[in-house]
Amino acid sequence: MKFELSDTKGIYNINDKEVEEFTKLGFKFRKSESKSTLIDEDDLFIEGTPTIELNSLEELMNFTRKWGKIVLNNDTIEIYNDYRE
Repeated sequence: MKFELSDTKGIYNINDKEVEEFTKLGFKFRKSESKSTLIDEDDLFIEGTPTIELNSLEELMNFTRKWGKIVLNNDTIEIYNDYRE
């Protein structure tokens, strides 16, 4: 099955180790064009939604072992890596 990937956090510092790891999953990042004082010039935002193919429960379990908690909903996997309401 193909799943769209997303994450809870959505914003990363350019030096975060997750940027490199998420790039391997197909995530793309962009710098903000905002001039807000709340956004650091080294902040990156996820752009788009990569897909991943998992064909068995074993592959899904291996994915969760590597990436941690997930939220599975229909054809979407959210990597639960931050707080949300």
